[in-house]
Amino acid sequence: MDHERRHAANDQDPCFHHLKFEEILTVRNIIINHYDQSGTELCNLVSRSLEPQLDPRAARNAIKLVIRLLLLTKVEFSDNIFRVPQRHLPFLNDQSIKATIERLENTPPLLQEAVLHQFPRWFNVIDLEKMAGLKVEWADYITDHLTIVDGTLYVLRNVEALKYIQGSPALAQGFLTSEFISETIKSILLFFPVNHHDYRAWLRGNGKLEDWHQTLVRDYSEQPSSREVADYPAWGRRLTHVLEASNSEGAWSFRRLWHDTRNESLWWTRWSLITAVFLALVFGLIQSITGIIQVVYASRSPG
Repeated sequence: MDHERRHAANDQDPCFHHLKFEEILTVRNIIINHYDQSGTELCNLVSRSLEPQLDPRAARNAIKLVIRLLLLTKVEFSDNIFRVPQRHLPFLNDQSIKATIERLENTPPLLQEAVLHQFPRWFNVIDLEKMAGLKVEWADYITDHLTIVDGTLYVLRNVEALKYIQGSPALAQGFLTSEFISETIKSILLFFPVNHHDYRAWLRGNGKLEDWHQTLVRDYSEQPSSREVADYPAWGRRLTHVLEASNSEGAWSFRRLWHDTRNESLWWTRWSLITAVFLALVFGLIQSITGIIQVVYASRSPG
């Protein structure tokens, strides 16, 4: 919680850093019970409910912190939807928290009908790294889910937290719908198609397989996700963007060239060309060495 508190306040508010756990729960109850009130009204309620009374900035930071912990969502108070940090939802002063969180579900539709109706089998965490050159890392917030930053794809890991939100009447009714949460979980498990790879080694990385890893393994084994693009109305836009990014040229390496077998004819063409260039260099080097040896012998030959 201290980590989240520092991030929510950007280490700028010493009063906010002294919030106690009980006060965090008080803010939580205010958000749940007054989810339909404006951001300004919510800040006033929070400020008056805590002792000593918080100033407006500290109250806003407290609300941002609790929304992070409660709904796995990063928000930023603003008077303009365009003046917020990347991967944050704008929390307008005259808008309720409910309306703010609903932005997650009300994503704009795809600009055009998807040409591809199914996500391919290689659209998984292992092949995206090997074939597409994308690094895959875990995200803690829904607002970071399925975003690409500097060649890194972020995938939400808090499946159990999503299930808790889905099972909580107060949270599910006031903020995120059950359908959206189910689709979000499916969009995570989509990257772990069964009978394609053993993902446990990838999940473990250089450490041990943690409890939440085990839960994820159980989920993708027992509840394989649909690979139909149409089954992701809320996340389809971001998923399609990830697919397009993975099909782009990007940064190439010999490892990626070797593993990228998505287009077999192109794979053979590339490696035929690489092999031809390599052999040409080898034979050219051999010819040069042979020529040098002949010249040396000729120069040493008598008269």
